[in-house]
Amino acid sequence: MNGWGSFYVAKLHLAAEAPQVCSRLLFFSETCGRRRRLIFNATRFLDIRWGAVLFATVMILPVSSSARSRNRGFTLLEIMVVLAILGLLVAVLVRNVGGDLDRGQEQTAGLFVKSTMSSPILAFRLDTGSNPTTAQGLEALIAEPQGVKNWKGPYIEKLPMDPWQQPYEYRFPGTKNKTTYDLFSKGRDQTAGTDDDIGNW
Repeated sequence: MNGWGSFYVAKLHLAAEAPQVCSRLLFFSETCGRRRRLIFNATRFLDIRWGAVLFATVMILPVSSSARSRNRGFTLLEIMVVLAILGLLVAVLVRNVGGDLDRGQEQTAGLFVKSTMSSPILAFRLDTGSNPTTAQGLEALIAEPQGVKNWKGPYIEKLPMDPWQQPYEYRFPGTKNKTTYDLFSKGRDQTAGTDDDIGNW
């Protein structure tokens, strides 16, 4: 076959292969696009560092093998990479949820000591002329203490535990609030006098 004949044979071969090549390129483009959209949505709530790791990991997943045959199953490597990504996402979500839970507990304790208990203690003081003493404690708001006149309680139905299931601490006169009382939760470490104490000061 002469040169012109070889040229026309090659041209016909390329023409026959063109639709399949275009289909492969289109599938590759669509797959990458879907992955990029997935990464964008995931990184909206993930830390940027984890988002970068996720982007780099997903974008290196084999695409050409899927382009060759859409009906072929996943390879072991692809399954392992997907499982690793899922594990990473779960770890990040657990960390974020745990942080939100801790903040919620701290806010609950802060609201109790700064707002919820201020009215009952004020009512006790207006009736009796003084706040409950340290010895009497917050129980003086529920049951009449001995030697107290004009007690008109109960001023509160019951005393709840703090979010860590520990009793709230009360002092009068206070050491933090010199002219009034101290009311606080011992916090997550359940130890009084540490940095995570949550008080009305």
